[in-house]
Amino acid sequence: MSWAFWQQYLISDDSPIPTHLRDSLRRGALGYLRTYFYLIRYPSDFRLAIEHHLIPEDTNFERCSQFLARFGQSLDEEVSPRYRNHGELRLGRLNFWAKFILHRFAFQKVQMHYAYNAYLARFNRPLLFIFAFFSVVLSAMQVSMTVNPPNNNVKDHTGWDVFAGVCRWFSILAIILPSVALVTLLTTFLYMIGRETTFGLRNLQKNRAGSNGDSNESKV
Repeated sequence: MSWAFWQQYLISDDSPIPTHLRDSLRRGALGYLRTYFYLIRYPSDFRLAIEHHLIPEDTNFERCSQFLARFGQSLDEEVSPRYRNHGELRLGRLNFWAKFILHRFAFQKVQMHYAYNAYLARFNRPLLFIFAFFSVVLSAMQVSMTVNPPNNNVKDHTGWDVFAGVCRWFSILAIILPSVALVTLLTTFLYMIGRETTFGLRNLQKNRAGSNGDSNESKV
């Protein structure tokens, strides 16, 4: 942390950063540093922080504790809402609850996917969970129907035939949902390819137009 940067850009009235943005950045930086106060409380925490390069190696536990103690005195009203009450909340949890509380897809999107496999890997765990759920339920239904098959000659709409009907429709649903998931993934993959291809072609045309313009100017 640079005191000169803090003083010049986050506190000084001569800062080139607008006032509302400067206040937001200062609250965020103060809250972020306060998480270190909660994170490094004992010498064992300090050693782990050194090993994971969270703090400089040329300091010691006493100096680090004295420095962080000032941020531990910061009130919740002085820091960004993200860091209030219990220090920093994981961004993954904020993004998860933002869908239900804020009605937004993400609280803050910071993922950078430079490869298709990194982007599509996000869907592995939910798809595996759905696959395991359907596998267990369908296996249980299959065993139940095998041990005690429904009697087609007797119509019992309040008993075993109702369960057989549920099993039938659930089996159909188990066929439809994976098919929809597969089509969705393929559509997403094709959309990514089309978007990147369009972006590349536009840049290629832009570069060619710029090269032709420079050539015409050089001839003149």
